[in-house]
Amino acid sequence: MSVNFTDSEAVPWPTRPDTPGARVDEELSAAALTILDMIYKQRGVSRAARVELARRVSEVMGTTRMRILKELEGSA
Repeated sequence: MSVNFTDSEAVPWPTRPDTPGARVDEELSAAALTILDMIYKQRGVSRAARVELARRVSEVMGTTRMRILKELEGSA
């Protein structure tokens, strides 16, 4: 089955503003995904340990994200 779209049906892709906060968020998200990928590729680590490590990484990244955003707001 083939689907054809015309330009009139195209919906613009939402873009984030290019701000320091958005760039920080993007970098931290990429770092978190890299860390989680490494955690899940380790052999001999139990599923429960992987889940706990993933939860902890998410907490740390969230805390770091908030600290950086507060500093950026203070410097603006």
